[in-house]
Amino acid sequence: LAFRKGSHTLYSASHDRSVRAWNIDEMAFIEALFGHQSDITAIDCHFRERAVTCSSDRSVRFWKIPEESQLVLQGGHKASLDCVKMLDEVHFLSGSQDGTLALWHTSKKKPCSIIRGAHGDSWISSVATLPNSNVVASGASDGKVRFWKADLNTRRLTAPSLGSVDVPGFCNALAFGNTGRILVAGGGQEHRLGRWQRDPNGKNRLYVFRLPEGPQAEESYDSAGSQSD
Repeated sequence: LAFRKGSHTLYSASHDRSVRAWNIDEMAFIEALFGHQSDITAIDCHFRERAVTCSSDRSVRFWKIPEESQLVLQGGHKASLDCVKMLDEVHFLSGSQDGTLALWHTSKKKPCSIIRGAHGDSWISSVATLPNSNVVASGASDGKVRFWKADLNTRRLTAPSLGSVDVPGFCNALAFGNTGRILVAGGGQEHRLGRWQRDPNGKNRLYVFRLPEGPQAEESYDSAGSQSD
């Protein structure tokens, strides 16, 4: 699910391979769009009537909702894509079961930048972006949430990571707060899409991290404090 910012429009996507638009004011279904060849695993949107999805068919699709059209973007990932988030109206970030993290632009059908083995041998299970900034985050099953710099001028992801914080087990969800001061992570003992593995060290809980701010913020993400509920 993803709400279009500044509106009461909701977009949904599911294993039936459809993207659906809903009007929350009228509690009504608007339309459905199809194109993916397999289950849709994530969806996100920004202010415009646009959405981005990823799928186990190894593609990312950028949807122009009013026009009922789509851009198909592939390459870079060799396994199912499990997560995608927009940075602005034309840039977005994806993560895959092959462990790659990719930065995309709507003008290119292949990733602008790729980091392979972003979490070692673990596949990427969640990503987060701070809209209109250069900071992104990724989560996996290696017990770490990692922070990365996404330079939108050069369209490059910078490695090594800016730092990391601990989330035991599988990190199944990530979201920055509106101000960029906090990051919320959803941890679990199993992957959100299936029970392929189980990590007894994981906890089914939310983790809230207070992030550094100011000119030196990018150099101090390892010092982020955490709380868990």
